Amino acid sequence: GAVCVLGVGLNIVVPGDAFEIVLNFAAVAIITTWSMIVLCHLLFVRKAKSGEVERPSYRLPGAPVTQIATLAFLASVVVLMWFDVPAGRLTLLCVPVLVVVLVIGWFAVRKRVDTTKALDEED
Repeated sequence: GAVCVLGVGLNIVVPGDAFEIVLNFAAVAIITTWSMIVLCHLLFVRKAKSGEVERPSYRLPGAPVTQIATLAFLASVVVLMWFDVPAGRLTLLCVPVLVVVLVIGWFAVRKRVDTTKALDEED
């Protein structure tokens, strides 16, 4: 509900750019998610090569070239967003603020996260 209220407020302040700003925030979230997936897979493959974990039989076609190409593509989208004035630049300038809010949120709730289930699965 609070996010919807922010959207209404945004529409009052900058009605011409509100949709584009919201769309850019969604794009940043998607780019961040996919970047983390690709980076985690790169680290997983590195650990598999060193023998720390067992790699499944399915392999990503063209890896690691496809992973690096994906990260380059996602980075190019972020660069293009920077030149999309004012909505894209405003969105990217808000990313550090969002990161700080997410870190504060994590520290606020981390004591309530039950890690015993994750630790039991490792055994």
